[in-house]
Amino acid sequence: MNCAFCAELLSQERGGLVGPGIAICTECIHETNPSHGPFSMAHPQRRFGWTLAHLDVDAVELLDSETLRHELEATKSIAAPLNAFIDAAEKRLNGDPTWRSAHDSHIHRHANDVVFANGVTVNARSFVASDPYARKQPADFGMYFDRAWSPPWPHEHIDWPDFGVPANSPLFVASCRALLARARDGEAVEIGCLGGHGRTGTALAVLALLADPTLDRNSAVEWVRSNYCDRAVETEAQATFVHTLNILPVSVASASALLLLLDEVETEMKALGLWAASAEYDLPHMSAVNFMQFHLFDRRRALLWSGTLPTMESDNTALTADMSYELKDRTDSSKLIRLLSEFDTQVSTQHGEM
Repeated sequence: MNCAFCAELLSQERGGLVGPGIAICTECIHETNPSHGPFSMAHPQRRFGWTLAHLDVDAVELLDSETLRHELEATKSIAAPLNAFIDAAEKRLNGDPTWRSAHDSHIHRHANDVVFANGVTVNARSFVASDPYARKQPADFGMYFDRAWSPPWPHEHIDWPDFGVPANSPLFVASCRALLARARDGEAVEIGCLGGHGRTGTALAVLALLADPTLDRNSAVEWVRSNYCDRAVETEAQATFVHTLNILPVSVASASALLLLLDEVETEMKALGLWAASAEYDLPHMSAVNFMQFHLFDRRRALLWSGTLPTMESDNTALTADMSYELKDRTDSSKLIRLLSEFDTQVSTQHGEM
C-alpha cells in the first residue's frame, strides 16, 4: 500500500500505520509530529490542495494541470474505501438491511486458480475471516504466510511478516518446490496470506520462476500481475526479493554430493583447529574465520538442502577464496585446499551446464 501523503510504498523497513483504505508511512508520521504535535488522523501532513476535512483553494488554483490531475486520481483512490465505510456505517446505524449487500461485492478477495507454464495449478486465496475454510472441495495441502490460517487439512506456515519477505529464503524455496511437486502429482494445493496480494503475490512470482526456468526474474512480478492480480507484490522489498532470488535448480544427486563434500570440509577444518564452539554466537564457529565467512559457508549448505545451487553473485566468492587468507601460512592444509577446490569446481561445472 502507498502512503497517503508522500505516495511511497510502505515496506518492512519504512513501516507505518494502515487503516481502512489509507496508509501513513513512519517518515510522514515523524514529519507531522514537530509541526502538529502527536500524530493523529485528524492532523495529517499536507498534500497538494488538501488536508483532512480542509480544502486548500489556493493550492488548487496554483497547481499545474498535470500535478492537479495526478493528485485528483490519488485522492479518489484514497477516498473511495473511506467513502464506502461512511456509507456502510451510516446505513447500518440507520437500520438499513442492504448495507452489507451494497458493499460486499466490492471487497477485493481472491480464490483464484493460477496455472503455471508447466501446466501445474495452484489456488491462491485471501483469508475470509467469516468463513475461511469454505470450499466446494477441501484442499489436499496448503502453504500459508500468516498465522491466521489454521485449516483442517495438512498445511505449513512460512515465517513471513506482512509487507516483508520470507525470514528464511532457502527454506521458503524448498517449500515452494515441494508444493509444485504435490500439484504435479495431482493434489489440490493452495497458498494464502491475508489480503492475497503482497505475500501471496510474491510467492506466486517465485513459483512461476520455479515452474518455468526460461522466465526472466525481472519479468516474474509482471507475469503474476497479468495472470493473477494487478495489485500483487505490494512493496519494493518484495519485488526486489523476487528479482534477486537465487533459485538455480540442482539435482538431488548433485546436491547430495556437494553436501557430502561440505561435511568433509567441516571435518577437516575441525581436525586443523579451524572450527570450534563459539559461546558468543552459540553455534559452530570457525575460530580462525570471521562470523560472516561462517555464515556464507552455512548458507551454501542451506541452499543445497533447499535444492538450490549456490552462486558466486549471491553467495560471495568461492570457498577456496573465502579461506585463502587463513590457510596461506599453513603447511598442513593440502587436503582441505583440495576439498575446497573440488567443491568450487563442481559448482562451477554445474553452472556451465545450465
